Amino acid sequence: MKKNSQILLLSLFTQQSTQAYSLTVPQLRRLVPDLTDSGFRSLLHVLEKKLLISSERIQGRRRFYLTNDGKNALVGLFPSLDTSWQSWDGSWVCLVFLQAPKGDLQFRYLRSLLLEYRAVAISRGVYLYPRQLPAVVLEALQRLYIGSVLCFGVAEWQFGTERPIVVEKYTLESLLDIYSGVSKEARQLLSIENESLRLTVQQKSRIASLFDRLLSALTIDVGFMSYYFPGSPRGSEVLALVQRLFTL
Repeated sequence: MKKNSQILLLSLFTQQSTQAYSLTVPQLRRLVPDLTDSGFRSLLHVLEKKLLISSERIQGRRRFYLTNDGKNALVGLFPSLDTSWQSWDGSWVCLVFLQAPKGDLQFRYLRSLLLEYRAVAISRGVYLYPRQLPAVVLEALQRLYIGSVLCFGVAEWQFGTERPIVVEKYTLESLLDIYSGVSKEARQLLSIENESLRLTVQQKSRIASLFDRLLSALTIDVGFMSYYFPGSPRGSEVLALVQRLFTL
């Protein structure tokens, strides 16, 4: 999915089950300033045609909201938006490469598949993945790697700790810095509006830039930030904060 599509869909995302959250055309338009007007209209049409968004006319204004299909697509792209991470118990799956099969002598396909789904290599031929393996990975193991890979769950670490590896491999400190910076700037802009001062054109243009930074963070956020940094902002919380700027 292209970046501008991700931006528009994320701007409409809510973890609530209702479709009450919606934005107008001008509010959405401000988030993709690089698009021409015709390009913007075309993008809305494509997203509607794919049933990722829908629209209604309310009090004479066309408002867009995210469909269930759109929400599911976003959670697939940005795992941190999945609310189930809030109850994650810190369990992992460990995969150990044994003897490579003839069909994949260097485990190249399996490596690429694991990295695509954000598993991390902790040493040569040893990978960690949080929670349960995705169905597509399990299917590949059953189909291509019987006897070639050892896979087991880790609920508790008997010696040592996974924390330094996880923090480094998943760049959690950088992610925390981005979320903290975006949250701080969003609150600054909201405080200006709360003081009954109108935002300048330059300040409003910062909203698109701010959302772009948030998008880059959500792209690398697997979802367990708050497990390793209790009290830190979740991606969905920062998104909800930034969304308050869209109506200014």
